[in-house]
Amino acid sequence: MPSLIDKSERISESILKNRGLKCRKTYVPTSESNGAVLRQLFNGREIKEGTKIPVGSTITLVVGRNNEAQPVTVIDLIGLTISDAKARLSGVSLQISVGACDGCTNAADSTNAVIYSQSPEFIEGETVPSGTTIMVSAEKR
Repeated sequence: MPSLIDKSERISESILKNRGLKCRKTYVPTSESNGAVLRQLFNGREIKEGTKIPVGSTITLVVGRNNEAQPVTVIDLIGLTISDAKARLSGVSLQISVGACDGCTNAADSTNAVIYSQSPEFIEGETVPSGTTIMVSAEKR
């Protein structure tokens, strides 16, 4: 079982589906982490990364939800390293997920890779809900 904590609801669902697992979601009020997974449960018990789970099992994701999610301006991450992008996003309520890292063979390559695409893309003045995950593709330089 991978750790889904702090990942977006949508990304977490995709990861579970790709591993042959089913997903059930419950929502809890939170002042932070809107749309992010706060806990992951199997048969009512919290499960940690690395725990073996039978294929076809249902995982319950406890997702943070608030009604006060303010829109956040999309940041242009093109040309930044993954490390720099994470630092830029840490000050706002946006998350990052690396979808592809061309030529990366280890964590250091990934951290220093340069972003060449992002979704949602940067458009001057464009906003997204707080907690949105920005998907990026990068390449080793």
